[in-house]
Amino acid sequence: MVRPVAPFAVLSLLMCALVAGCLGDDVAPPVAPPEVFVDPMAFTEGHDHADHAQHDLSWNMTELGWDRLGDLPVAWGEIDTHPDHDIGLVAFAWPTAGFATVDLSDPANLSVLDVIDLGHGYGADVKWAPHGVWAVVAIQTHSSRGLPSPVPDPVASTAESGIELFHVTDAGEIHDVDAWTPAPDRGIHMVYTARIGGLDHVFAAYNGKGVGVYRIETGDAPVGARLVPVNGVFPLDPMGIAGAPTTAGLAGAHDMTVIHDPILDKPLLWVAHGYQGLWVYDVSDPGDPLWPDRPLGHWTDPDNTWYMHTVQAQVDDEGTRRVILAPEVFSDAEAEVVAPLWVLDATDLSDIRTLGTWRNPGDHGAEQLRYSVHNFQLVDDKVVLAHYHGGVWVLDLAANGTMRPVGYHLPANDPDRPMSGIYHGVYNMEDAPTVWDVVVHKGVIYASDVNSGLYALATPDWMPGDVTVQSLG
Repeated sequence: MVRPVAPFAVLSLLMCALVAGCLGDDVAPPVAPPEVFVDPMAFTEGHDHADHAQHDLSWNMTELGWDRLGDLPVAWGEIDTHPDHDIGLVAFAWPTAGFATVDLSDPANLSVLDVIDLGHGYGADVKWAPHGVWAVVAIQTHSSRGLPSPVPDPVASTAESGIELFHVTDAGEIHDVDAWTPAPDRGIHMVYTARIGGLDHVFAAYNGKGVGVYRIETGDAPVGARLVPVNGVFPLDPMGIAGAPTTAGLAGAHDMTVIHDPILDKPLLWVAHGYQGLWVYDVSDPGDPLWPDRPLGHWTDPDNTWYMHTVQAQVDDEGTRRVILAPEVFSDAEAEVVAPLWVLDATDLSDIRTLGTWRNPGDHGAEQLRYSVHNFQLVDDKVVLAHYHGGVWVLDLAANGTMRPVGYHLPANDPDRPMSGIYHGVYNMEDAPTVWDVVVHKGVIYASDVNSGLYALATPDWMPGDVTVQSLG
């Protein structure tokens, strides 16, 4: 199915025609109309979702560069960048944990600088420490990777899990400083790093639990580094998952950000806490054992029980605290559910309200992870979204909470290497593309595709190289 023109494109064309008619023949013709919108999720019967050649679709976006990230048959996932240099981190999740350093100095010529494969665990996440010298890797057990129970697990679920600390040189070389810290139960799915009170901290999302906090203590690199636990976890409330689909995955904290809030002049921790919804905490003192018991705010969708996956927040020029929140839709019970993005007004943290909701223009059901929303970045008034098989989307965020697409790209180059085995046999992870993560670094959108590697993308609204256009991380 092909949509002839999106509604906002029709309006633009009509306005151009009206203006041209009023101004007369001696006025230059209007600029060329925008590209025709074609629904990138609408395919006819017989379409092969795993065929790269059938996914050459882009609208108002340009692919600047691509690197397949070597020959390892792994599933590429989380990305992180640092504003002070051009070394990107790209984690792989399966069949073992690890990450690559990538030279981002020339987006048209991306190149791998170094790769480390830990040989165990599930590589859930990688983040730069605030000073951009240390990398923090989150590792969970394979039993927590979300595969349905009928699928055999080829790797023991007792694999080491926790946080690993690495030193990364100016040349991108990775040095394991052996600062491994074990995590309880099923390991750590995600980490976020923040400098609070002049000290660098790691906030860790424990699978099936809550959030643990660590302090990074470092001497002269690459020796003397360690992670020191400074706080425990806040436990899962079993009542919070009463309405969860029976085939859904683990509950507990999934993702989070720590943002210095200009309204309160404090660092706030925003937690997408699975089936418990969104929670907000004051973490001015990360070691305070009582902050988990004193949430500043909470929000859930009154119409449905979602698995909350990703959250980011900002305060706009008008003083409105805006929050973007995304679920992950992956269970068989939710195959026809259309995955949303919410825009929330959290100016009053005790009364967080919904401003707007965005769903893919064709209202396509998630089909497990195929068309679920996933990670995103809120940059200025744009939301850059990794939409799994739906590709990369750029959405324009209006003050009233509405969002409209201004570009998309399906990064689906053929890496000409084997896929990473059983991981791709579930949740439609063998699709081409399967976009896991996006970050914006100096005006360039970097997107990781599970199967084919790292892409550098441009949107007409941002100039590549503009250091003011930068993700939170």
